[in-house]
Amino acid sequence: MLAALYSMLLGGCVRSTAPTAPPPPQVTAPVATAADALTPTLAAEAEILVVGDIMMHGSVKRAADRAAAANEAGESTNFDGYAALFAAVKPVISEADLSFGNLEFPVAPDSFRSEGSMVFNAPPAVLDALADAGFDVVSFANNHVYDQGSKGHIETLGRIASSPLDYIGAGKDCEEAKNGRIYEINGIKIAFLAGSRLYNTYNEPSERYGCNFRITDGKEAVARAQAAKAAGADIVLMSIHWGVEYKTRPHPGDVKIAHRILEGGVDGIIGHHPHVLQPLEVRETEDGRTTFVIYSLGNFISGQGYQYRHGLHGMNVGNTRDGGLLRFKVVRRDYGDDHTEVGFADLRFDPIWVMRQRANPQTYPVVGRVEIDRLTAAIAAADDDAARHALQKELALVAARREHAGAVVGTDWLLPLDLPEAPAATE
Repeated sequence: MLAALYSMLLGGCVRSTAPTAPPPPQVTAPVATAADALTPTLAAEAEILVVGDIMMHGSVKRAADRAAAANEAGESTNFDGYAALFAAVKPVISEADLSFGNLEFPVAPDSFRSEGSMVFNAPPAVLDALADAGFDVVSFANNHVYDQGSKGHIETLGRIASSPLDYIGAGKDCEEAKNGRIYEINGIKIAFLAGSRLYNTYNEPSERYGCNFRITDGKEAVARAQAAKAAGADIVLMSIHWGVEYKTRPHPGDVKIAHRILEGGVDGIIGHHPHVLQPLEVRETEDGRTTFVIYSLGNFISGQGYQYRHGLHGMNVGNTRDGGLLRFKVVRRDYGDDHTEVGFADLRFDPIWVMRQRANPQTYPVVGRVEIDRLTAAIAAADDDAARHALQKELALVAARREHAGAVVGTDWLLPLDLPEAPAATE
């Protein structure tokens, strides 16, 4: 339950003479100080948003099928239903200058071999739906890239290249896979690399099979980060597929590799694969940079955790339905004398929750902060007791999961709620 406490402290002296009109307010211009002149100014900024695992389990694809809509000519109006799955998060995803997620499935209808609970494939429409939702780039470096074989790997790269999305971490040759991409936003050059520490199957790198950036001890990641900065990148971000599934703490070996990579030149690491959230760590490097690593951003969308019932199960049973949006700015600060520096600002974690319901779409992610705002308004407007009670139950679920997610990642990074102010107290 959210509550606000309003208090007023009154005090002063009582005069025996009649009151006089107060003097007019004095408006004075702010006075520049010596400190103001020495403070660095903001010269440019770019807002980045990243999410975790985008999973296409059978239940997710069936949810898209049931939500599919078409016009009179039989043409899809919502990317075969996949746009409906991302509709609730689209306003937030599309706000950023650059949005990223981990594509943990092939898009290879022409190379189909098999499919199951742990072997994935998805239609090309999902790529267009992700782009429509605001995503710009995806990693295709994870343990499911060969689910449809080597041909499926190559086909997926072609499918992404034909969509509005970019891919990183994979390529038709290893140079493409390891080099990543450099994006220039408002004059700031941001390099984005991706790699994986694990594969379900692994083919030796070659142009015939396609290549992924396979990360072992982190030395190659450091070399590629330094090359990106030599090519003009101001900041280097790296997505890494690693960790132990369903553990909310990072593996000690991955922590060591993360520190090695950050010290070597990477500025921010975005982790995924455990399918649950893991902590966010900020690290000051020996060369004076402020860097970060989010060890796992959990699932952005998946069919996992369907058995969870709020209030019946322990909170950890629902961990696979928790995820998050990590939002931050890359800023250029001007110190004068032709000296500028680029770094991070406004690093915030925004929890998401994968809803599951009977109505269409049946499976879809929501931003907890936004959903709490929506439900609060709906409860206030409800004129039917049964409808209001259902909304209250949903609010309790979303609020509890948001709080739980924030505790795993770190409450200091939790993006605050933006609820209406409580009414002023009356006598």
